[in-house]
Amino acid sequence: MDASRKTILVTGGVAFIGTRTVVQLLNEGFKVLIIDNLDNFVIEAVDRVKELVGPELSKKLQFNLFHLGLCLQMTYNECNLTSVELDFTCNNWLRFDAIIHFASLKIELQYLHEYAGISSSIGLTTNPIVNFSSVLGTNVLALGIDISFDKKTENFTKCNMGLSFTNADLIAFLALHVNEKGDLVNTSYYHILNPSTNTIIATEVTHSFFTNVNTIIVGIQHALDLLTTIKA
Repeated sequence: MDASRKTILVTGGVAFIGTRTVVQLLNEGFKVLIIDNLDNFVIEAVDRVKELVGPELSKKLQFNLFHLGLCLQMTYNECNLTSVELDFTCNNWLRFDAIIHFASLKIELQYLHEYAGISSSIGLTTNPIVNFSSVLGTNVLALGIDISFDKKTENFTKCNMGLSFTNADLIAFLALHVNEKGDLVNTSYYHILNPSTNTIIATEVTHSFFTNVNTIIVGIQHALDLLTTIKA
């Protein structure tokens, strides 16, 4: 790869790790585009990068202020991300050959085990949203929970719990959803009547405590052949 002909886009390039990555890329001869919203850092970090690499290499560095509320449109060329539109009102397109993404606005911790999976995250903002989710069980019986807490409003924005049972020809699921709109209890049943014809019947029942309304959905499908399936 001829580094002098390549442009690297670095999102979150003003942060601690981002600036050191930018310095390394510039020293190796790459052109660098930085995108950062400066929520947690200051523009002086870019000036510090220029001081470290010198005036000649600084000519290959471009900084772009990107606000989270701004629409970010990306295009793809042969399955490779090649351009990003920062301000579609000005039609300002930036071209690059590769992207290094440091612009994550949360810290996430995951633990995976044969019979358990746990994930927790917290947003890197003044009033973060804290999320915790976990699944315990086997491929037959599993219990899961998903909770989100908004520190700004000091309310739980999401609290979902579910229990599922699966065997060779059926899947049964019971869930409790609690959010800002109310409480929902949902249960579903998915049964394979005939695997050879892919004949399946499914039922879902939902009850809302907030509106005191029950919703029942029943569906069935049957394959006439490999290319034709009837659903109702």
